[in-house]
Amino acid sequence: MSGESGERGEVSREIFALSSDRADAPVDAMRALRSRGRDVVPALLEAIRADKLGGVALGRLLELLAEVDPNSALSVATNLLDDPRSHVAYAARRTLALVANPRARQLLLDIAGGPDADAAAHARILLDD
Repeated sequence: MSGESGERGEVSREIFALSSDRADAPVDAMRALRSRGRDVVPALLEAIRADKLGGVALGRLLELLAEVDPNSALSVATNLLDDPRSHVAYAARRTLALVANPRARQLLLDIAGGPDADAAAHARILLDD
């Protein structure tokens, strides 16, 4: 096994651990993935696209993406805002707050003034933080 494929396997295991019920596993996985910096972006994007890890893990994936590649996070979060699953849209709004750039802020302002009362309340909370 080459070093590169071994590293891909490690990253895959770390990403999978984000959905673990074991209290320390997601924390350790977040730390390990964070330490890889921008090198982990393709794997994060693929895991988000695959959408197989559940809502909590998706939130963690988006949080990591916001930290290592805010531009990609903004794009992904924008595309997820209208997802019919409330936990996905929630994670997308939270990601906009983490990205903290003018476009993300404007999207949150638009949601805060929008017709969806739950989304609007969440956006207002995020804008106040």
